[in-house]
Amino acid sequence: MFSIHASSVGPLCHPWASKHAPSVRGHEALDFDFGEESEPNDGWPYDSVLDPLVRNPEMTPAELACLIVEAYARYYAPLSNTWPVTQTALDLARIDQLVVPLDKLADLLKNAMPAAQREVNFAQYDCSPFWDGTLFDIAEFTVRLGGNFTDPALLQAAQEVRQSLQPGTGRLVMKEASFGPKLDKCAGLSIYLPERRRQMRISPYYSEVAFAKQHHWLAMLQAYHA
Repeated sequence: MFSIHASSVGPLCHPWASKHAPSVRGHEALDFDFGEESEPNDGWPYDSVLDPLVRNPEMTPAELACLIVEAYARYYAPLSNTWPVTQTALDLARIDQLVVPLDKLADLLKNAMPAAQREVNFAQYDCSPFWDGTLFDIAEFTVRLGGNFTDPALLQAAQEVRQSLQPGTGRLVMKEASFGPKLDKCAGLSIYLPERRRQMRISPYYSEVAFAKQHHWLAMLQAYHA
């Protein structure tokens, strides 16, 4: 289904990427593409990706990753019957751009529980879910938090998380594309956030993920679902 290694790219299912991408770090750069939404049956437009690569075999992994997003977007933009579709190119060497402000936001949300359960639930309800209501776009979630909270520190933390997902050169999100209803506020990277209103339980395996061990999101989830 996918093939990745240091400085490489490959098609990646969003559940794996959303849970494990923040856990991949170290001295080796890792660039890869994935979609928050499941890929349509046509998958990647390989001809539009491989032809430029054959003509320019010296293309860097980052250039190839961005090319894939561009080719994917060109292919699916006119095919509205396949929507929603998403594709994102990440530079995981820059994952700290996201996890540092995300830890800050997680701490503030955890400390606001249980009183904040209602507000987080409302924010989550207004978001577009992925993977049967277990994954939510991080940027959209922070936007919805802004409509339900008034605490200045929490609103500032949410804004910092959202800013960390702005695409561009030297950024964690190198390039992103999405098509479909209710995806206008999505930025290409989702996070595990099982829906409390549907009485979903936190997966017992989530605590085994390196991201959950090393960062603060799991503690927030536990307080949210308490």
